[in-house]
Amino acid sequence: MKQPLRAWALLRHNLLSQGNQTGFYILGDAASVLMELGWSQTRAYSLLAEGEGILWHRVQLPSHWPSGAERYGTGPRSRGLHLHSAKAIATTWGIEHLSPAPVDIPLEVAKPPKARATGVQTWNAMLYASQMPGERPPKIIPRRESGAAPIVVTEHNRPESRTSISRRTGISKVTQIAYERVRFRGRKVVTKRPNVAVFQDGRPQMALVVHKGRNGRRILLPRRLPNSYTCWFSRHGCGQAIAFNGLQAQSAKGPFQTTGHGKRYFRNAVSYVKASQKGKPIDDEPFIWQPPNQNRGRTLRYATLWTSAHGQDPFERPIHTYEK
Repeated sequence: MKQPLRAWALLRHNLLSQGNQTGFYILGDAASVLMELGWSQTRAYSLLAEGEGILWHRVQLPSHWPSGAERYGTGPRSRGLHLHSAKAIATTWGIEHLSPAPVDIPLEVAKPPKARATGVQTWNAMLYASQMPGERPPKIIPRRESGAAPIVVTEHNRPESRTSISRRTGISKVTQIAYERVRFRGRKVVTKRPNVAVFQDGRPQMALVVHKGRNGRRILLPRRLPNSYTCWFSRHGCGQAIAFNGLQAQSAKGPFQTTGHGKRYFRNAVSYVKASQKGKPIDDEPFIWQPPNQNRGRTLRYATLWTSAHGQDPFERPIHTYEK
């Protein structure tokens, strides 16, 4: 269903670029669009047959339609093609959540394999990158002093482990690393930043790394957290996704029920307090992002948030141990 889904996206893009939001095609015109993009005539009609009932359905052209009966008569060629909406496709496939900000993939990459200049790996890397969060706009904090320039804070995405990405996308860790090396227009499709754990006073938390083998080397290194990933593709709003997600939330049993772990990374202490007051699930070891003036280079720092509920002093917490 990958190829028919790509055909659906290209047909939908062709209509929207013309200002047509009806989602309606004449069957022959839809096949012509696919052939202009690079598919053969046989393959174009084969794609239209494969996506029938899932991505679109055929309808009879009304007699009053200007280019209907006058152009094609009343025979089989008078049939039209109506594209299904994103909400309808998500309902058919049992998808529970749609992204409210769809990603715009370059058209030269989305074309059929024989018609595009890039390889299959670039297309797969694009699909992988589209699952990553986008770039955050800078946050401007005004100062209380009169005439003082405001503080511009660069926002970064929260850390996410490769296990979580693999569970969410179905892509293995090795393939993730391969896709992150793919470049398009001289730029990697996915950018990543390393994260480390520190104490509230800024001292780095250390971890003991034990290398397996005859030597059994033991190295004390700063404790690493999962990387932060960013996709630089442009995005736009999608009202269908917002409406669909709202209906899914209403049908859920509870507002904060989740099958995964609780929230672990917070932007500041205020967001942590609000999450606690609302009863949202929180991880046993929450972290708070450190201010920019305490960051060095590309590495981002997250401080361990210790409250009286933990009953432990961060300076007495045992060192984490990892094996390689």
